[in-house]
Amino acid sequence: MNKKTVTVLDTTGIQNYVFNSNRLRENIGASQLVHEATDVWIRSIAQKNIRLETEVIYAGGGNALLLFPTIENAIKFTEKLSERILRKQQVLI
Repeated sequence: MNKKTVTVLDTTGIQNYVFNSNRLRENIGASQLVHEATDVWIRSIAQKNIRLETEVIYAGGGNALLLFPTIENAIKFTEKLSERILRKQQVLI
């Protein structure tokens, strides 16, 4: 049997971050960052790292469902996404 690894990324409880301000501009900016992290960057990393054999089942709305051939590939992908998110956060601070 060929085992695969499913990875679920979820931004549960993110409403406090997105709606932390009464300013619409800040709400839209926070919402855009969530969209980038759970959609744009996931698809970008998947395309640039063909060796990880990432299959994006769903990405959007603050959630993502990914399929990998091995747990090692899932871990490497998650490391790359986490690094990208942390680097973006440092730029914003």
